[in-house]
Order: sequence, then structure tokens, then C-alpha cells
Amino acid sequence: MGPAISVVIPLWNKATTVRRCLESVVRQTFQDFEVVVVDDGSTDGGGDIARQVMDPRIRVVSQPNRGAAAARNRGLEESQARCVAFLDGDDEWAPQFLAAIMGLIERFPRAGMYVTGLRHSWEKEGYYEDISFVLPGEGDIGQTDEYFAAPWEAHGMASGSSTAIRKEVVDVVGAFPVGEPMGQEVDLWVRIAARYPVAFDRRILAIYHRDEGQREGRRASLKWPYPPAIRSLRKVVEAGGLPPDKLAQIKRFVDYRAMENVYWQAWLKLPSTRQVILEEPYYTWRYRLEGALLRWGVRILSPKMLYRLRWIPVAAVRKLKRLFFGSPDVVVGRVFVRRRMPATTESQGAGSPELAPHMTSSAHDP
Repeated sequence: MGPAISVVIPLWNKATTVRRCLESVVRQTFQDFEVVVVDDGSTDGGGDIARQVMDPRIRVVSQPNRGAAAARNRGLEESQARCVAFLDGDDEWAPQFLAAIMGLIERFPRAGMYVTGLRHSWEKEGYYEDISFVLPGEGDIGQTDEYFAAPWEAHGMASGSSTAIRKEVVDVVGAFPVGEPMGQEVDLWVRIAARYPVAFDRRILAIYHRDEGQREGRRASLKWPYPPAIRSLRKVVEAGGLPPDKLAQIKRFVDYRAMENVYWQAWLKLPSTRQVILEEPYYTWRYRLEGALLRWGVRILSPKMLYRLRWIPVAAVRKLKRLFFGSPDVVVGRVFVRRRMPATTESQGAGSPELAPHMTSSAHDP
């Protein structure tokens, strides 16, 4: 028999962090796993460092540089278990992460995706942000078909270091999209969530290191790409066959993400902003109306000014809704908790992360 779960680590020029990453896997309380490190053409010796971690469960495969999506897909092909967990080479897990994932798999065998809470850590700035979830019912663990119910939240609920999937699901929805500069993981997560329930463990069991130089430098050098998740979900809508409630949620999710993309392009002063404003289609009346206002406004105002003006009516509508209707019930969404790191330690390592506090409502409302 093969391992109970496979861990896939895409690796490109992360020599300074890959040992920490692998050691966090070796320290897991659940030990029936294999690790497939895909060295995606590293030039800094990161693959050699991975090979130096003496554990027979760790296997390093090499390929020419083709990007993170291709590396993850190679890891899927090489993995032996039915379920695969992903971890970036500059991130790490708490020791209980794999045990939590295996618990979710046992409890929710039909889910397509399994996700834990995540810590975004800025060690150099001295703070971190924990992201947990609003779940249906009570407790830390749950499963939902309402992944798209809160579009302003769901796009960040899964990450490349806090998520596991069943391999048979990939046979149905397809693998990571190769060739996309950003958003490859989100594209796969939403394709899975469109067809399968998603299981969550609210506990903070993964750490996403935000201030690694390579990661932030890469983001700064990229032009803002069109999110592949929008294209994929529009294909899901066109294909049909979804329950009416879920179809409506996905349409609203797509519209929100498309509008978010418009405003970010405006904020970054990209030359494509005006074209996107004029051509972006929408499904729902609320975003069709906002799109029409933008098409009118862009003729007399700069895209940057439109971005700034957006928050005035949105904030007013939010306050009116809460005044007259109260806070809406949120079936699933993110909860943010930001804290300063203790002055006596350089960072809150994955070895003893705190659990996110229990919250029952989302911190955001569109």
C-alpha cells in the first residue's frame, strides 16, 4: 500500500526557506505521508538542499523551469496517494496540519477540497494576520456547498499552503492552469468548489510567509493579469447543470471578482483599464449598473479617480443595510484577526501557532 497522503512542494529558487518548509512536514503528528518536491529549474541550489534532508519519504524530481502550475501538476502525476496536500517552499505547517486534513477526509469523504485556517506572517514588519472561517453550524470543523455565498471572502479561503484535494477530482475539473502568471491556485479551487462541497478546519495550521524577497519581488514585477478564475467560472455558468441557488451565487461571485479586477487595474494605472471598463460583462443587475456608471464615468474622470469614488457609495449602502436590516447571516466567509508579534521572538513559528478566536459573523460586507 502507498502512503495515506502525498505532499507536493513546488520549488523554484527557495534555497533559504526550503529546509524550514520540509522540516515542518517531517514534524507532523500524522506520519503516513510522502513528499514530492518538484525542483522547477532552480538556479540557487534549492533542490540540492531538499535532497540533504535525510528522510526516505522525501523525493525530489527535477524539470526545466515551467512555472508553479506546471510544478504542481508534475507533483500530482508523481504522487502515489489518493489525496494530495500542497505546500509552497517558503511556507510551513503546524505539526497538526496533516492530522487535521486526514480528519476532514475521514469525516467528509465526498468533499473535493480540504482547507485549514491560515496565518499570513510579516516577520520583518512584526505582525501577522490569522484567517479563519465562518462555518455553518457550530464548532471548528464543517463542510459547505456555499463556498460562493460571500464573494468578497471566498476568493481567499484556500491557498497553496493550506489546502488538500482528492486526485480523482482533478480528473473531473482539470489541473492547475499552466501559463498563468498569477492566480493558478484560485482557478483550481473555484472549479472544485463549483462541483463539490468544501470541508474546513478553522484552526490556524499553516503559515504563509509574506515578506520573502522572491515572492514580493515577483509580485511587484508582474503586470496585473486577468484572473483565470473569472474565465473558468464563466465557462461553468455557460455549461449549465448547476442548481439555481448555486448558479446565482457563482454569477455574483464572478461579477464581484471582475469588478474587483477593474478597480485594481485603475489603482495600478494600467493602460488596459479603460478597455476593461468598457468591455467587461456582468450577470447581475447590481454590477451591470455599476459597470454602466463606470463606462459613463471613465469618459470624464481618470480611472484612478473612479477607484477613489467607489468607496463612498459602497460604504453608504453598507451602513444603510446594517441600519435597516441588521448584519446579514453569512454561511461561509473569512474572519481576519491581526496581531503584533511578541517582541521577544522574531516570528510566530509554525511549531506553536495560536488558534483563531471563535467568531460567528464575517468582518466584511459588500
